[in-house]
This record gives sequence, structure tokens and C-alpha cells, in this order.
Amino acid sequence: ETRMISHNLMPKTIKDFGYSLAVEQLINSLNEASDVQLSFFTNFREGRLSPILERNLYRITQEAVTNIVKHSKAQSGVVQLMKYPEMLILTIEDDGTGFDPAAVDSKNHIGLRNIAIRSETIGARLDIDSRPGNGTIIALQIPLIHE
Repeated sequence: ETRMISHNLMPKTIKDFGYSLAVEQLINSLNEASDVQLSFFTNFREGRLSPILERNLYRITQEAVTNIVKHSKAQSGVVQLMKYPEMLILTIEDDGTGFDPAAVDSKNHIGLRNIAIRSETIGARLDIDSRPGNGTIIALQIPLIHE
């Protein structure tokens, strides 16, 4: 059981094949185990991101889609990663019940706090757009640094 939990936290797939394939596997697994229909779209199929960036993006995505399944009462959710020459944009949205981000108590919403910390770690701008009754959109803008 510990091995399964550890694997789900950071699957070998992300180390071997990267963010996109790992998220596809996560989405497929959640679709089989829940009533929420999740989908994933990306224009980033070639190449790899830095290991730190891939790991943090995966953990952010994992936390957000787990929140969708556990808390949102959504029927569907979408994860989208788009790569542009100077920026990555990750959006995770659902059609669930939503919440008031201003009323979130960080002691009781550890997942959202972890998303914020991981976003800061990778230099991302994080926006959470949600209102009760209107679902949630989590958006990250991550500048790409060219060496």
C-alpha cells in the first residue's frame, strides 16, 4: 500500500516520459475511479521540461484534479497545458460548485496552499477564479527561461 501511495505521488512515468504522459495516466485513472469526466489537452508533446518544473507542474495538476473529484461536485474538468515561445500556460477548470477564494482558510485548505507554494517555487503567476455556483479555474503562467 505504501508503494502504491508513493507511486501515485510521483509516478515513474513522469521521470521517464515527462509531464504530459504522466498527466494522461493520472486522468485515465481518475476517470475510471470517479463519476467526473476529466480530459487533458496540450500542444506540448516533443521534448522535456526541466525535472523541477515537470515535478511541480505534475503535483499542482494532481492536487487540482483530486480537488475536483473530491470536493467540486463537478460533472467534468479540463486540464490544458499550452507551450508558447516565452511561456507555459497551465489551466485546470471544472464545472462544479465553486467557492469563494477570499474566504479560504489556509489551515483547512492545505491543497490550495500547496498549489500556491509550488507555483511560487517555479516562478509562476497563479490565478484562482471561482465563485459559489460557477466552478473553478486555476491558471498558471510560467515564464520560460532560455539559456
